[in-house]
Amino acid sequence: TAMDLCASGRHDCAQVCRRTDGSYSCDCFEGFTLNPDKKTCSAADMCAPGRHDCEQVCVRDDLFYTCDCYQGYTLNPDKKTCSRIDVCAPGTHDCEQVCVSNEGSYTCDCYEGFTLNPDEKTCSRASTSSLVTTEEACKCEAIAALQDSVTSRLQALSTKHILF
Repeated sequence: TAMDLCASGRHDCAQVCRRTDGSYSCDCFEGFTLNPDKKTCSAADMCAPGRHDCEQVCVRDDLFYTCDCYQGYTLNPDKKTCSRIDVCAPGTHDCEQVCVSNEGSYTCDCYEGFTLNPDEKTCSRASTSSLVTTEEACKCEAIAALQDSVTSRLQALSTKHILF
């Protein structure tokens, strides 16, 4: 009988034999799917849509799967979800003063009054003196001469008594 075939192991099923009315059918262990021949089994694609609970990347590993994350993210303790890596977290960058996060990367910057050095990591105090072009120097002299002229005329006026 069919029951005897399953019980005695005299069947064609690769994994599981199930008794049916007057016969038997084959089935597979969890993580496997029955092949079209209705006898053999293949490992199920555990990473097929709807079969896993990974937030970003599913990695198939024979009977099981593991979750992984895209570049710039790290796997959370639940082993399913991902969080963006904080590239500016203390101890994770080599900026001397300010770390600016840019989509998984970073650039360095400096506090006000400092300038970024050519190494693009360290900062130097900004120079208070700046180079003045010849054209700017002439403008400065003209303004200074005008201010001196106005100041001397105001002083002259203030020494005279004006009656109304």
